[in-house]
Amino acid sequence: MYCSLISDPPEPPPGAASFNVGDKSVPIMTLEVSPF
Repeated sequence: MYCSLISDPPEPPPGAASFNVGDKSVPIMTLEVSPF
């Protein structure tokens, strides 16, 4: 399920922020793995 959401989610899940990476929306949970 998460693979599909990260692949091309229609909108960020409730209670979870998301940011644009290139042309994909990634859940904020990926922030800890992101260089940001």
